[in-house]
Amino acid sequence: MPIANIRCQIITRPIQSMVIFAFVLSALMCGCGIYSFSGAVPGDIKSIAIPLLENQTAEFGIQETITDALVAGFQREGILKIVDEARADAILHGIILRIDDTPYTYSTDEQVSEYQFRITCEIALENTRTSEDLWKQSFTAWGNYTYSGSLADRQIGIDAAVRKLTEDILNRIVSNW
Repeated sequence: MPIANIRCQIITRPIQSMVIFAFVLSALMCGCGIYSFSGAVPGDIKSIAIPLLENQTAEFGIQETITDALVAGFQREGILKIVDEARADAILHGIILRIDDTPYTYSTDEQVSEYQFRITCEIALENTRTSEDLWKQSFTAWGNYTYSGSLADRQIGIDAAVRKLTEDILNRIVSNW
C-alpha cells in the first residue's frame, strides 16, 4: 500500500469521526430543543387560582385538606404564582368523586392488618382567557395504614394519599411527555 493512501486513511478517519460526532450531537440538540421544562402549561400562563375543590363524598373536610396541599405544592415548587380567580391566567378546578377505605392486607388468621385509603378526583386546568380546559383528567391516589382503633392511624393513610395526589397533579402540569 502506498504511503499516500495510508496518510489519507489516517487523516480521514478522525475527520469521519468528527463528522459523525457532530451529526449525533446536532441531532441530540435538536431533540432537546423541543423539550421544555414549562410542561403542559402554555407560556402565557404565569398565575393560577386554586378554589376549594367540590366534595361529592361523605368525607368531612377532605376538600380543604386537598386544596391546602395543592396550594402548598405550587408555592413550594414555584411553578405558577398563586392568585385569586379574578387575576389568574388559569384556574385549577377539582371534584372529589370517591373515597374508599378498603382492606389491603390480611394476617394469617384472616384478620385485616392493613387498610388502603383511596381518593378519586377529577381535575381540570382552565385557561381564563379562553374559558377552555387545557386538560381534564381523573386522578386516583392511595395511602395504606394499619388500624389499631385510633383515627390517627387512618390519618396516616389520608396524608399519604393526599401527598400522592398532589404530586400527580403537579407532575401533570409540569410534564410534557
